[in-house]
Amino acid sequence: MLLQLAVPAISKEEQTTENHFPGTASALSGLKKAVYANVGSNILQVHLDRITNLGGEDVGSKSEVYAILEVEQDNWTVDHSFGEQTSKVVEDLNPVFNEDFEWLLPDLENMVLKVGVWDWDTGFDDKMGDAEIKLDDLKLSATPKEVQATVDHHVFGKDAVAYFTIAWRTPSSPTKPPTKPPTKPPTKPPTRPPTNRPTNPPTIYCHPDGYKCGHDKIGTGNDTFGECKTCCNEPDAKDEGAVTTDHYCKCLPAKVKCGSTLITNQFDRCDKCCNPGKDTDDGFTYDDHYCK
Repeated sequence: MLLQLAVPAISKEEQTTENHFPGTASALSGLKKAVYANVGSNILQVHLDRITNLGGEDVGSKSEVYAILEVEQDNWTVDHSFGEQTSKVVEDLNPVFNEDFEWLLPDLENMVLKVGVWDWDTGFDDKMGDAEIKLDDLKLSATPKEVQATVDHHVFGKDAVAYFTIAWRTPSSPTKPPTKPPTKPPTKPPTRPPTNRPTNPPTIYCHPDGYKCGHDKIGTGNDTFGECKTCCNEPDAKDEGAVTTDHYCKCLPAKVKCGSTLITNQFDRCDKCCNPGKDTDDGFTYDDHYCK
């Protein structure tokens, strides 16, 4: 079954004059949102397959496209965010991602999957499109469902569409097999020692290396996502920005700023990159370094 659902979000977010880090406008606006502490044990599985017919934002160069996915519960007063996840960067206006994302949620009531499509640039990223998918309207189950979301409407030509496969899973507890009653009563009931049946250990879900698990305002130390406790490995990688510090599970993913020679913000954490090596943005008075 193919279900097409698209609710366009805010058309273009305001850009600030702070230093660059991926999803600049989205990250700064996220500081206003409350974060839900009760993550629950149900699993929302989202597979981002591809996005088609994007409009190029860069003139004279290739567009480096990535997507930011966030699950949020829309309420009458304060919206609750369950965290955002970022895809890899693909240099194509019809990018194929083929990536899987998971969230631990209590239920799907008023839950919305927010999709933001960005063109990575040194300085500020360009927003290419967005959409909102109301999850509680999809009647999701453990069987994956194909969902389409229009992320950008074009006056001429085909609209830009993102293609997903979404499933909703509840971890099942072990059950005992039914006991069949004996057809004839035994003359002498045998005595057998009790059999200890092995039980399957509960499945533990954790975030992989390079997953953005939280961010806080510089100097406060207040983690606003609280997902760093569910990293598969120790969360010790940080991306220091002018407004916030982003936290990642174990290592820094590609395109994340890992160092700077700026006197007022000089640091070097490029040894924490998930991939070896770094790219350098040569400035007039200082250089910025980014993970490859």
